[in-house]
Amino acid sequence: MVDVQCGATRFNGLRAVLFDKDGTLANVRGFLWNLGDRRSEAVNRRAPGTGQFLRQALGIDGDKVNMQGALAVASRFENQVSAATLIAAQGYGWSEALAIAQGAFAEVDEELDPKAVHTPPFPEAQRCLERLTAAGLKVGIVSADSPKFVEEFVEHYQWRSLCSVALGSTPECLKPDPQLLFKACEQLQVKPHEVVMVGDASSDVLLGRRGGSAGVIIVRRETSLQEVDFGADAYAPTLDPLVASLK
Repeated sequence: MVDVQCGATRFNGLRAVLFDKDGTLANVRGFLWNLGDRRSEAVNRRAPGTGQFLRQALGIDGDKVNMQGALAVASRFENQVSAATLIAAQGYGWSEALAIAQGAFAEVDEELDPKAVHTPPFPEAQRCLERLTAAGLKVGIVSADSPKFVEEFVEHYQWRSLCSVALGSTPECLKPDPQLLFKACEQLQVKPHEVVMVGDASSDVLLGRRGGSAGVIIVRRETSLQEVDFGADAYAPTLDPLVASLK
């Protein structure tokens, strides 16, 4: 058992730490803007008039991306359904609208493959994982990203020895469904109350609360989010405070 402290908050008797990926471990801001822009263009080529609406729905505003918006927080499947809904609003039947969205998203996925190359870890991420595992904690990833991209990320950055579990969302189990946390705990052979969740969005708080975790730490990298109350137990500007206060 290990105690972890973040700021004034201490989490006692932990056996594992579960991390969100995008925005927490991986720097995705530039990639997300590019992804949203390309998806919107690809959809607009197939269903003219939908591109700008999709940009807004995804959280793209000019050269900025909302890091708490759909593109950053929702799953690929959820964003695809949002795109299909906008296409259907133009008069397309649902099956056709969904096929258009799927085709557009697949085209962009191919253009930006492999995703891991475009979403490098934050500078302190690896040393954080190394310190946690050295202290005897098990580490895992639970993400809204697809399982394929989560696995690619772990493999590309050679984190297999640091991450015992790397889970993504599927249409049957979308974050923040607590089953995602339960599955991670089962594979790590720990109980939910022995785990702390570390993320950067309200969905991470929901996942931790619904799954019965020991608590939730939110990393608020964005200056505009420094005072936002996500309902977490502790906050940090980066992963460094968590590493530095490891007991």
